[in-house]
Amino acid sequence: MAERIVLDAPLSWKEIAVVAKGAELALSEAAWTRIAKARAIVDALVEAAHQVFAIHPNAVKASVRSAAMASIPASAHSVT
Repeated sequence: MAERIVLDAPLSWKEIAVVAKGAELALSEAAWTRIAKARAIVDALVEAAHQVFAIHPNAVKASVRSAAMASIPASAHSVT
């Protein structure tokens, strides 16, 4: 069976080489949680009909971030 690399941080050059040789690349649960949080923020911005060209996490208003976080299970809030 081929090796499996779980992505949760930038890959090392050794991990990149292993992937290049055919290893399976997968996202960690923490990575999927961060993706869900980001998606919730985007959905909240769309729902509020904000015209947005780029999103930087530090620039999102607290009210939008709070509304987005309310749509995510509390158990996922602590993942950074």
